[in-house]
Amino acid sequence: MAIIPSTDIYPDAPFDPKSERNIFITLTESEIGLSNTITMSKELLEANVFIYLPSKDVTGLIQHNEAILMDVFDYDTKITTTHIIRKDGDKDFKFHGWNTVFQGKHFRTGDTIVFWWDVFHLRLNFKQFIKNDVSYSQAEGWHITITLTESDACSSDTITIPKEQVEAKLFPWWSVKRSEGLLEPNSFEMVHLYEYESQITTAVAMKRDENGNFKLHGWSCVQGKRKFRTGDVIVFWWDKNFGRLNFELLMLANESFLT
Repeated sequence: MAIIPSTDIYPDAPFDPKSERNIFITLTESEIGLSNTITMSKELLEANVFIYLPSKDVTGLIQHNEAILMDVFDYDTKITTTHIIRKDGDKDFKFHGWNTVFQGKHFRTGDTIVFWWDVFHLRLNFKQFIKNDVSYSQAEGWHITITLTESDACSSDTITIPKEQVEAKLFPWWSVKRSEGLLEPNSFEMVHLYEYESQITTAVAMKRDENGNFKLHGWSCVQGKRKFRTGDVIVFWWDKNFGRLNFELLMLANESFLT
């Protein structure tokens, strides 16, 4: 463990709540208990960290199960710890040595930690993030309401959001670069999909289809846990505090509104 001061030339990169590269991790019981690791998904790391690393390190980590070292910087205490990153299964990576971070931090289950890459110091900065979810009622006027089709609720890995809804309710919250980039052929944007009730976050890929609408690829990960039915009504809204797409079940098929 070492304390490395910032310099006038390369100050510590601060947390930017508007950045699209932030990684939000909600701590589980194991991560604050006896475990010496913290887990991050392949999708989050590929989109927000691996793009800054040497390609040979990323290839070795993903394809050959080779470990790499990474410095992790506590923005609040200015303490840097070095962690071993190893692949864990097909979709996750574990940061080993996590218990050294907990010394004097008093994290609890459910606390949210935000990580972001520091391009000047080539490290992963982090700090505790005070949770302040944007609720359904707070997002009034920005709701995207979707009635699930048989495809959404059964065999498909996607859920479709109409072009008009995305342009009116999501793009105003996004940067011009991100919005225009999604309109390019064969492009996609990784979006954090957060179920407000269960507080579970799922990384999905948003991509425009041949009809100009937008599909969330990876929806089956959500559907597999929740077992939504054809005709159920889901409401989505953008959470400007976390930079993610919140959602919840608004109405059961053939029944009344729940919210």
